Amino acid sequence: MSPIVSGGSGGGGGASSVRTKYGTAGGTWSPASASNLVEVICVGSGGGGGGGIYVAGGTISGGAGGGGGAVARALFRVADITPPITVTVGAGGAGGAGVNTGSGTGNNGVDGGNASFGALLVAGGGGGGQRGVAGSSTPGAGGTRTGAAGTAAGSPNVTGDATATAAANPSGGTGGRNSEWGGATGSYGQANANAGAAAGSSMYGGPGGGGAGGAGSDGAPGAGGAGSSTLAPYCGTGGGGARSGVNVNGAIGGAGGPGAGGGGGGSAGGTAASGGTGGRGGDGYVLVVEYA
Repeated sequence: MSPIVSGGSGGGGGASSVRTKYGTAGGTWSPASASNLVEVICVGSGGGGGGGIYVAGGTISGGAGGGGGAVARALFRVADITPPITVTVGAGGAGGAGVNTGSGTGNNGVDGGNASFGALLVAGGGGGGQRGVAGSSTPGAGGTRTGAAGTAAGSPNVTGDATATAAANPSGGTGGRNSEWGGATGSYGQANANAGAAAGSSMYGGPGGGGAGGAGSDGAPGAGGAGSSTLAPYCGTGGGGARSGVNVNGAIGGAGGPGAGGGGGGSAGGTAASGGTGGRGGDGYVLVVEYA
């Protein structure tokens, strides 16, 4: 079975392939006249990291990392589908804005958008990370292959996506958990820890963003580690959690790569200061490859 020749050079043997990649602008897909099979890969967008807050002293965490988007992949017979197919890619979630006020007043990260190929295939976006709090903040959930993310920022969705056409691939679960096709979760924002926790990683799906270190009476913590996509064929690296500080503003969380969660924003303690903004989740995409 040879790929269709229609612009764009392909792999070995002089073969060429039709590869159409859709970003957040989306679009409409119809097959070339010679197409018999179409392979579709959907990558959900990452959730934004939670924003940091300010508390003069005591226990305080940085913002939590956003969850990574899921990856869904399928092969269809062109004769079995009805074009045109609407392709939609939701944007990566915005990071929560940092504030100069205390627990309960900050901003959660925004959930990442789903990526879909009509009603035939969908990959869920990652959940947004929770804002900094007096304690450990809650990470954003990983997306699942049925399009589910956390129902709210900081609310992990651990339901598997067993369907008639796909094996069960749950989301990353709770804080810093890893995954396979589902997106991994972000990490907890650490309460007065010397460094934020590392995010979860995913074999194929989007990794989570790192949680920010906490800030309070014990000094100046460091940043949280970014998650990674183990085999890295589809997604980028999760955004690192920001460094928090005492008597200084919290740092900004790192942005996620394609399909990956953003890092949490650092919180601030000591004298009047402001928490940092969480990192933006990376945009997903849809890749369509046609074969003769």
